[in-house]
Formats: sequence, C-alpha cells, structure tokens
Amino acid sequence: MAATVANSRIVGIVLAVLSDLFLGRTDNIDIRFAAAIALLFNVLMVVVAIIAIALTVPRDDPGVGR
Repeated sequence: MAATVANSRIVGIVLAVLSDLFLGRTDNIDIRFAAAIALLFNVLMVVVAIIAIALTVPRDDPGVGR
C-alpha cells in the first residue's frame, strides 16, 4: 500500500511538471514537447560524460613519480 501511495505521488509530481510545460499557446505543443525531450537528452549526455570522466581520469596518487 505504501508503494502505491509513493508511486501516485511521483506520478502527480510528473504530471504537475508536464502541465507547466503545456501552459500558454497550444498551437506549438509538439515543438515544445520535442524541445523538452531534447533538453532531457542533453542532461543525460552530461551525466554520461561526467561518469565517463570520473571513471577514466586517474586520481592523483602522491606516491607516483617519486
């Protein structure tokens, strides 16, 4: 029961965010939705880049080079 309540709250938050996305003129909703998806994709790429950099760049080891 608790998981259902938590899931419904998450869905409510997502719908609230999406409803703000669709305020205003309605003739360009498709373009605005596509732009929102593109922005989310860019955020995903930034997260992937940060993870890749964190995994591949070596940490500074004070014992190396002495």
